[in-house]
Amino acid sequence: MRLCLDRGRPGRSTDPTPVAFGWVVLRPDRGSGGRDGRGPGAFTLVELLVVVAIIAVLVGLLLPAVQKVRESAARAKCQNNLKQIGLALQNYHGVYQRFPVGTALVGYPEGTPPDAIPLAALNAGPYRPGLFAAILPYLEQEPLFRTLAMDAAIDDGPNRTAGQTPVAAYLCPSAKHAYGLKKAPHSLPLADPTLELAVTDYNGLNGAMRLYPAAPPGAQLQDRGGFAERQPLRVTDFTDGTSQTIDVVETVNFGRGVWVHGRPHYNQAAYAVNSANGFDNTPGTVFPDGSNLPVANRGPGRGAAGTWGMSSDHPGGANALFVDGSVRFLPNSLPPQTLTAFATRDGGEVAPGE
Repeated sequence: MRLCLDRGRPGRSTDPTPVAFGWVVLRPDRGSGGRDGRGPGAFTLVELLVVVAIIAVLVGLLLPAVQKVRESAARAKCQNNLKQIGLALQNYHGVYQRFPVGTALVGYPEGTPPDAIPLAALNAGPYRPGLFAAILPYLEQEPLFRTLAMDAAIDDGPNRTAGQTPVAAYLCPSAKHAYGLKKAPHSLPLADPTLELAVTDYNGLNGAMRLYPAAPPGAQLQDRGGFAERQPLRVTDFTDGTSQTIDVVETVNFGRGVWVHGRPHYNQAAYAVNSANGFDNTPGTVFPDGSNLPVANRGPGRGAAGTWGMSSDHPGGANALFVDGSVRFLPNSLPPQTLTAFATRDGGEVAPGE
């Protein structure tokens, strides 16, 4: 007996024991009529399986194309987020004639002379809400901004609650968020190390480490980027050109990657985009979860002395916002010389081609 699919039509009789599925009738084929004993319009089970297999192959061929379209849309949304951040920074500069200071410390309000801020405080804190908090009003987040106490510590008073609020413009749709949409910051001791705050996938770039043997001395690279630790920068400070200096980058699991943080930036330590290699492409010398040992001491609420680099969950590269507001997708193949030139504002380099 062969199982057949017979399209039931008005006026046509079927066998005594049909099993109907809508307009399709499944019945035993008793070899009546038609080629090979099949009635007109009937299909064997083998033929049905062939059709199913063909459909499966077509789905397999189409799925990568669908995923590619989806990632393209996510990358475009990520670039739009960065453009909005760039516009917010430009509006902030238009109002205050400067960009926000790179590191926001309790006891040192905006406008404090750089020399009056002790270097030791940069690593120790306590930190007050920083630059990504300061630009909230220009991202249509005025109500959230008004709940912040901009002079208080990020884990104090209303900042504890406000800092747990996700901000859509700070989230890349491709990001996998290994630690979730909230996490305890790495690399700094909070009064409550278990406090989880809303993450940001975008962070400031305030310079670069030495990435290759012929690179300039570290003093000419570190803290020479889109933001400065103790100094609020102006457009005129970017002598390499605002279109040639990175302001904000994507970073996967940046240790201080919570938007309310007062030190939401780092010096580029990775030899290339999406790489864990450091100086001269040395493997395993970038430590996003902290460089302290044992490894159990690393991660949210524990990690110390971490180093980071531009990174994303987009295939092939990461998005970067430049000071002039333009956004570019920087590939993993970008040479360290170009990466270093883009990471500094006044090095006098002529950035090689991307």
